[in-house]
Amino acid sequence: MTIDAEILQTITQMPEPLKRELLHYAKYLIQPVILKKLGSLPELLQLKVLHYIDSLIEEQNKASEQENVPKKYRVAGTMKGMIIMSDDFDEPLEDLKDYM
Repeated sequence: MTIDAEILQTITQMPEPLKRELLHYAKYLIQPVILKKLGSLPELLQLKVLHYIDSLIEEQNKASEQENVPKKYRVAGTMKGMIIMSDDFDEPLEDLKDYM
């Protein structure tokens, strides 16, 4: 069994609160790696990373705003009387009589 499969098997057997705690710890372990790599970049690339982070935050804020907007549902009958269908609607068209 690979280490990934063993980790996954162990996690699936954990209770939910322990899974949340493990996820929080895994995120905590990732942050120093990100900061170390960020510190090793030249200043120009660090600025690009900063702008990218800002754009990600802005994108996330827009997505959460769109989720909060209630969906507008159509109301049946609002166009009643605005469309009139002729009495001979089901009759064959004169242009197609040659084909019938």
